Amino acid sequence: NSGDMAKAMKSYIAAANGGYCSAMKKLGEIYGKGNDVVPRDYAAQIKWINKAKQACADIGANDKADLKR
Repeated sequence: NSGDMAKAMKSYIAAANGGYCSAMKKLGEIYGKGNDVVPRDYAAQIKWINKAKQACADIGANDKADLKR
């Protein structure tokens, strides 16, 4: 229901703002499609997808650096 989706959105936003790239990616997907709680918003979609790309790239770079040690 829409109450659950509203709670989920709050959780995704909190996680994304905390640096979790999977939450950023999910927000990009949600904003790209829209739903009962969140209207389709292409600007927000692009924002979160770009943040996810950067966060995931940073994680990947850190993992590779750890492997070289």
